[in-house]
Amino acid sequence: MLFQVTAIILLLVFYGCYFGKMFLQKRQGIQTDQIGKGKTGTAKVIETLMKITTILVPLVEVICIIKEKYYGILGGIYDEFR
Repeated sequence: MLFQVTAIILLLVFYGCYFGKMFLQKRQGIQTDQIGKGKTGTAKVIETLMKITTILVPLVEVICIIKEKYYGILGGIYDEFR
């Protein structure tokens, strides 16, 4: 349980800074979200997938922490922290 709380706090701090900085810069007229803009074809698809991944990764990280599971590259589920 201590691991989960610590991990959640670290994620909140990191992503709070990351997304908070983007929000504050947007309010100042600075555009930091450039992924996929002005691109066409394969480059647009790849950069759009990168943008979706950037948004979904924090959610997946929180789910993994809550479930106390590590989802390996080969699809195996390992109990790392029990």
